[in-house]
Amino acid sequence: MKQRGAKNPILLKGAGLLDTPIDLEAKPLKRNFYAGRQLSGGLSLNIFTDNELNEIHLATLEVLEKTGLFVADEEALEIFHGGGAKIDRTNKIVKIPAYIVEEAIQSAPTPENTGKPLKRTWPIPPES
Repeated sequence: MKQRGAKNPILLKGAGLLDTPIDLEAKPLKRNFYAGRQLSGGLSLNIFTDNELNEIHLATLEVLEKTGLFVADEEALEIFHGGGAKIDRTNKIVKIPAYIVEEAIQSAPTPENTGKPLKRTWPIPPES
């Protein structure tokens, strides 16, 4: 997968050493409006500020790109490789560049692009 950012790359900074160029000219980065937000009108508790959530996001991008993830399954390694991630087959480590994560976030379903309300359900396990 070709990395975007040929014309006017910017550097993502804030949580540490992240320095992946991202091209904002082609398609501006837009956070999913509902990411990290309570959707119900009921009681809510906001533990993190928007700035703290952004710092966590930037730190996560850095870990995914610099440290990587251990992936034991060969088929999963192939899928990551096909998506543009860097693969260390000897140690089975997948390193995902920040631009891939950002594009995945942008393409996540939202009520605006699906026409359906976002519904989150968690099954309640039966009592044992």
